[in-house]
Formats: sequence, C-alpha cells, structure tokens
Amino acid sequence: MDCKLETNDQDDEDDENLENKSINNTSDTESLSEEEQLNTITKTKEIKKVKYSFVPFLSSLEKYLRLPEVQADLHRATPDYNPDCIQDFHDGAFARNDPNFRNSTYLKIEINSDDLTITNPISHRAHSIFFFYWSLLNVSREKRSKQSAKRLIAACPKWAR
Repeated sequence: MDCKLETNDQDDEDDENLENKSINNTSDTESLSEEEQLNTITKTKEIKKVKYSFVPFLSSLEKYLRLPEVQADLHRATPDYNPDCIQDFHDGAFARNDPNFRNSTYLKIEINSDDLTITNPISHRAHSIFFFYWSLLNVSREKRSKQSAKRLIAACPKWAR
C-alpha cells in the first residue's frame, strides 16, 4: 500500500495567509525576551560568566495557544493508524501505546536544539550560538514543519551548552 500525502491548494493559501497575519507577528514575542548571565565551569575547570537570552516558556506557549489557527488544530482528529505507512509521530509505538500520550487533551511539546556559526570575513573569527526551541505536536504536520511554528526558548554561546 502506498502512502500518499493529500494536499489542497486552497488550504495551503489559507495557511500561508494565517501564518503571515499572526504566527509571524514579532511584536508579540519581542517583549518576552530576557537576558541574563550566570557562572559556568568549562571543560578545563575554569569559571566563566555566560550571557544568554531566553523567552519565558509559559508566556510563549500561552500566546501561541491563543492563535485561531492553533486553536483549530487542537481540536482536530488524529488520522487512523496505518501500519504500512508512518507519516507522523503519532504512528510510532510509544504514541500509540502510552495511555497518557494518547490522551488528546494533553499538550505534546517537542524540544530541539541547534547551533549557528557566523564567521567574520575580515578576522575569520567564528561565533557559534546554540539555540533551544520548541514545537507543539498537537498542530498539524504541515503547520508544524514551517519555520514559524518553531518557538525559541533560549540562545547562548555554543561553548556554554
């Protein structure tokens, strides 16, 4: 049996319009960012101060959950399981068998990390920044895969992770 992803061009346009109106609205998130510093011990047992920025998670989640397109996805039905085709996390054994994870009223949050290295072309000095971000698994796969659905938690120098 073949797995086929069904798409609707009108849905894609609607999603894009909604995304431009509210998910990418930076005025909502700019005021949430905070900067702090703390002491950390490096691999060479040296104590260094680390400056990092973070976005308070609960405030970010609350604002995200208020978006109408997110609200619509929270109440959507999960597609039936097809053992011949794994399309999303809910097709995995854990998601299907764990009683708490199967509960549709629970928020399912995925946390990821990534780093970004920027090199100064004049001095060839590299600056590496490490990012932590989250995604809400309750929204559709199509919306979740877009960059605007990734929400920043924190950023710090890569050496301090």
